[in-house]
Amino acid sequence: MKPTESDIRRIDLLIDRYFEAEATEAEERELRLALAATKCRSAKIDEARAVLGYLAIGRNEARRRRIFTLPHVAAAAAVAAAACAAVALPLMQRADSGADRCVAYVGRTEITDSRRVLQMMHSDLALMGEASQSLESDVASQLSTLFNSALQ
Repeated sequence: MKPTESDIRRIDLLIDRYFEAEATEAEERELRLALAATKCRSAKIDEARAVLGYLAIGRNEARRRRIFTLPHVAAAAAVAAAACAAVALPLMQRADSGADRCVAYVGRTEITDSRRVLQMMHSDLALMGEASQSLESDVASQLSTLFNSALQ
């Protein structure tokens, strides 16, 4: 059956609406059916057939490639979590085993006596405190001198 002039106008309208992104889902379905059924040939109709055919092929390819379903993803996540736990737990236990041990390295010497390490730490902290107080007093005296000379 040869398409009527109104059929061709309707197809042209649907094509225009489709490419303007104004077609509803029902109009898009109607356009697909009309393009498949009509024997009309024009540049506009051929272009619409090519685009819609390409999209249909792409959709079929995407469906075919979707092999990962929710159970697959969940199983993969469970395996990954188990692998992480298997690696992390022994490392955490090994780290905890030396938590009560106090070690210092001075030069190339390892010092493991906790009392001696703590004495060294306190001594170093005391020296840092003294240096900090000395620095503060130096800065304070310099600022005082600066401000006094600016006021004179």
